[in-house]
Amino acid sequence: MPPKMISVFNNEYFFPRDSILVDSSFKCQAENGQIQYVWKKDGVVVENTQFIPVDNSTGILRFVKIQTEHYGTYQCFASNTYGTSLSTPFNLKESMLGRFPIGGPEEVRCKEFEHCKIQCSGKPTCLPDSQCRVEWKIGEGTKTNVEITKRVGVDGNAAPILPGDNQMRDLVIPVGKDAIFRCEAESLPNEMPPTLPIWNKNGVDLVIAGGKYILAENSQVLTVTDVQKSDTGVYQCLSENSEGVLLKEAILKVIDPITVRKRPLDNYKIAPGDILNLAVVADTDPSLTLQYKWMFNDHQGNESEIKSNEYWKLSWPINKQLTIDVSNVTDPTILVSLAGYYIVKIYHNYDEKVINITVETDVFPTADIVEIMNCKKAVTWTFQRTLICTVIGQDSSQMPPNMTSIFNDEYSFPQDSKLTDAFFNCKAENGRVLYVWKKDGDVVQNTQFVTVNNSVGILKFDKMQNEDYGTYQCFATNDFGTTLSKPFKIMEARLGSFPTSQTEEIKCEEFKHCKVECRHKPTCLPESQCKVEWKIGEGTKTNVEINKRVGVDGNGATAVPKVDPMLVFKENGKALIGEKGVLRCMFSG
Repeated sequence: MPPKMISVFNNEYFFPRDSILVDSSFKCQAENGQIQYVWKKDGVVVENTQFIPVDNSTGILRFVKIQTEHYGTYQCFASNTYGTSLSTPFNLKESMLGRFPIGGPEEVRCKEFEHCKIQCSGKPTCLPDSQCRVEWKIGEGTKTNVEITKRVGVDGNAAPILPGDNQMRDLVIPVGKDAIFRCEAESLPNEMPPTLPIWNKNGVDLVIAGGKYILAENSQVLTVTDVQKSDTGVYQCLSENSEGVLLKEAILKVIDPITVRKRPLDNYKIAPGDILNLAVVADTDPSLTLQYKWMFNDHQGNESEIKSNEYWKLSWPINKQLTIDVSNVTDPTILVSLAGYYIVKIYHNYDEKVINITVETDVFPTADIVEIMNCKKAVTWTFQRTLICTVIGQDSSQMPPNMTSIFNDEYSFPQDSKLTDAFFNCKAENGRVLYVWKKDGDVVQNTQFVTVNNSVGILKFDKMQNEDYGTYQCFATNDFGTTLSKPFKIMEARLGSFPTSQTEEIKCEEFKHCKVECRHKPTCLPESQCKVEWKIGEGTKTNVEINKRVGVDGNGATAVPKVDPMLVFKENGKALIGEKGVLRCMFSG
């Protein structure tokens, strides 16, 4: 890692000119390996002189006697093999001792509950006057300031500050996600507002153009998008007001995301005598301790964390494997109780993966057992992603909801783009039904860009944010139970580009292949998780239909193209899009 600067300096220091000094040394310190230090004044390296000894191995800068040319802005640069970290710059300014109205030592007595003021006179003329300030010192020397508290105050003088504890914090982010730094500088009351922050990486100004870095909220929030290993480094924000300079830094460390090496299938069926092993193998780089959490959604929509019992057995000490053991089970109601949705969350402090598994059974209770389960008449049982007890001759409004919505396994939408077709309508029959949408097991709430209507089951996205990607499922509930929809994934998509940037008319000759090339496929880890889709018309939900006359190179259920894919209009592309149409290629994963 680059050096981590641990030295803290004031914004300004004041020393009188042509006086022998005893307390005017500054030590620059940083962590991470063998470090060399360089001090600069006004951007120029400080050299050893008669009055300024500099030690680059220990980072010590000392002033024996201040001359006029020594006043200016100083900053320490700490470097190792992996980069450079900068200290907060500070100004070295000339000072003159003021004087009190009485020449000799004076005892000042303050009365209880009354302000007690001490005046300092002899202030020199400053041009401009705003560049002049007063500092109060205590003890010998000139470096120990009087501490300002709620009981001790000084008129004026304060550099910007960063309030709160959520600003400029060190981050560890997996590859492909976004890193967000906040630098919301404020001035103290009665001070001039601070300047908008300037952002650096490893001491070099960031180039904002190009989309890699995004500034928001008046440059106070920096987003490093789609982080890669090369984005690792020290990020700094700098802001100032008339009283001083604020420079804060934070380290970004980019790690590989959790890699799932082995996972269960999406669907299983269990029968009496079965032993079902659901095993997960995952790892990280660098090596971090992974946690595994197994959850279960039953046919009534109740979610609970799985603990080892007679039928569920979790591996120990790491819960990598769940075994569903019905080897000695003959009671069909137990099989029914174990059928439902299983979720395993694999996580560490910086990343999380979620795997969804459906377990079904074709063994259903007999009429006698059903009667025990509150079905009072002759019944039939069905399993439609949940159990529905259909009582013959009974009003369907007295039954649990019957889910009628059908969703694809996956949907893909681009990030930070205005969407017109990103909505999902969950529908179920049987009486008055209320709907709840969940993402990765958590209830979806209304936000600025996500609209949820629980009365009609609509989930709508106006603009996709990074945190909106994941696995979604609808829960439909009435007075008699809860039914779950098929879960589906929403993945990030990026529009590819065509060789010609302008709108192009494609003419295909009869009985000849007509190819349309799509470029700029992004990097996917692992590559098998990346796919390409061809869209027609406005929006991103209508796929081009693949048939005997229209094909896509290398884009099947098991194959992913190693090169940029081509859409092939076989025989005559006019049969696909007609006289006019809009064609898009979209990458997702």
